[in-house]
Amino acid sequence: MGAIRNLIYIFGDQLDLNGSCLEGFDPDKDRVCMAEVVEEATYVWSHKIRLAYFFSAMRHFREDFKKKRIPFYYQALSKKEKGSECGSFREILISKVEEHQPERLLITLPGDYRVLHTVRSLAGELDIDLEVRPDTHFFSTPEEFEDWAEGKKNLVMEFFYRTLRKKHDILMDPDGAPVGGAWNFDPQNRETFGKEGPTDLPEPPNFKIDEIT
Repeated sequence: MGAIRNLIYIFGDQLDLNGSCLEGFDPDKDRVCMAEVVEEATYVWSHKIRLAYFFSAMRHFREDFKKKRIPFYYQALSKKEKGSECGSFREILISKVEEHQPERLLITLPGDYRVLHTVRSLAGELDIDLEVRPDTHFFSTPEEFEDWAEGKKNLVMEFFYRTLRKKHDILMDPDGAPVGGAWNFDPQNRETFGKEGPTDLPEPPNFKIDEIT
């Protein structure tokens, strides 16, 4: 395959076909890349069931690409397939940049600064343009927080939270006061259930394990 326009890397917590990194996608010019990465799965200790759920979500998202006929590359971890192990983002991105020779590496802003730093450093090493698009799944952006924090001696998340509540009119009365007369009910939420414990708990959700998982 010859050179392409955009190599789009989608992280495992950005599973949305309407995500910002896929805006303007052209199947003739762009390619999507995803990978189950050992480094990320082991960077923070996680329960095996959580990892299985995470990878299952990624694999089901991969099926959406097939249905939409979106050209993609997906690296899955598998005991059955030799060479399936992908150690890090660096490994997979270096491999795919060398293979496709894209004009640009395109991502949606990762939720982890460490990951963003890794991708930025790699783009510099590979001498490839990097476009980082905003993650539209949040009410705010890092830039908005920086503007709010400028000049403040003490940064308290509660006060930024209140700013966003007002801006987006979330649980606010018409007079501008918070619904219920308080910004939070932490003291009440920290009260114990008593010796009987919580009652009328719903059954936890249950999902069938399918072949994709």
